[in-house]
Amino acid sequence: MQNKYKVLVCGVGFGQFYIKAIENISKNFEMVGILSNGSELSREYGRKYKVPIYTTLDEVDLKQIDLACVVIGSILIGGIGSDLVKKLLNSGVSVIQEQPVHIKEYIDFLKLSKGKRCFYKLNTFYPNLRSVDTFIKMSRNLNALSQIRYVSAQCSIHVLFTLIDIIGRALGGLKPYNFKKISMQNMESPFEIVEGYIKNIPICISVQNQMTSKNPDNYMLLMHKISLTTNSGSLTLSGTNGPIIWEPCLDKPTDKNNKFNLEEKNEFSELKTFEIMEGGEVTYDNMMKLSWVEAISKSLLDFTNNMNAEKVNVREQQYLISAIETWQTLSKELGQSDTIQPYEKVAIQMKDLLQGGNNYE
Repeated sequence: MQNKYKVLVCGVGFGQFYIKAIENISKNFEMVGILSNGSELSREYGRKYKVPIYTTLDEVDLKQIDLACVVIGSILIGGIGSDLVKKLLNSGVSVIQEQPVHIKEYIDFLKLSKGKRCFYKLNTFYPNLRSVDTFIKMSRNLNALSQIRYVSAQCSIHVLFTLIDIIGRALGGLKPYNFKKISMQNMESPFEIVEGYIKNIPICISVQNQMTSKNPDNYMLLMHKISLTTNSGSLTLSGTNGPIIWEPCLDKPTDKNNKFNLEEKNEFSELKTFEIMEGGEVTYDNMMKLSWVEAISKSLLDFTNNMNAEKVNVREQQYLISAIETWQTLSKELGQSDTIQPYEKVAIQMKDLLQGGNNYE
């Protein structure tokens, strides 16, 4: 095992999280260059970490690179990320690429990496967040205790692929699936509704199918919200960063005549009406600088552990093929996103909503 993986980071948008992650796990990784369009931000990172800034891959001595993190949009979203991945893999450089990608690209990259005796990983990111990872594990335990009968989910179109990814991991698979968009004619709603089933479980997904032309991530009404309903209660990931809420079902106590009796108790009587699995209240600043960076660190370590063991996670690859296919089918059913203009937002805290006390008059 080598002491450190020499890493090229491509892109300084979301790529900033990879730069911070590499810094946090510097025992295993060393960033040796940044590939970007030469922006001032990239130059700032170059000065800070004392690494060269490249504007084309031809400038990079790829023999000195063990791993490239491609955090530039793929062809699917109009970026050059996929071209970079292809060139890197063709040169025998292992690549971790940030989602999403087209199904054909993904399969081509898997084949290319195998042929060139290097490694390729599509990083879907969110399952490595502690809140999402906990929700996935709790969902699988729930399904073993009480069969999941219905899924309700909400997201922005920006994170639709990762919503499907989280649901698939929570349910232990995606196939068979089917989707049908519900007409929203004559309704001025930011959300479009799709009904259908995933893994034969009925599902309803509300998607904010809207984009702004500039700074699109700042105009998402929400990211991920998922609720799983069973005979025994509902488990909800209230947001990408939690909290997770368990609401057991109501079962009224009855007497010997099978009539509701307030004086009686049953095994449900002492259950709390809801329980919250809290990850602690954090600011968005801490979320990005700590939680999200930690998730990227985990992705990098998992990937290089497989590289070091010369082991390909075939099960993960097959699952992601299914996830990408499911997402592309759902996206086709939704249709093209509407273009909207930036709108005003206000920074609101809970205390702002409680001012004046409980006045119901």
